[in-house]
Amino acid sequence: MKKPKDVEESEWNVDALAEEVKKKRAEELTHCSAAMLVVYPPGTKPPFSQDNAVDPGDYVPRDTTSKNPLIVVAPQQQEDGEKHFGLFHLFIVEFIQIVLG
Repeated sequence: MKKPKDVEESEWNVDALAEEVKKKRAEELTHCSAAMLVVYPPGTKPPFSQDNAVDPGDYVPRDTTSKNPLIVVAPQQQEDGEKHFGLFHLFIVEFIQIVLG
């Protein structure tokens, strides 16, 4: 995933990344907003704890690669239409490439 051209380098933070994941995975993420996505550093293993999440305002780490991916977790929508935060969909952002404007 590349930094969108319309996003300044100084604005390429975890919030902006979540927005891009939401756009790219819109079909799978119809049940939640980008604000509900939680980003974890490379190597994070379940169970996922909010304490280990990357802060939304933090910059996207430059050392992220396909072998060292960020982990994006979304709440899973159940058949009853309710959102249950005990179960998660896991989206691995395979590669975050920082493209300098």
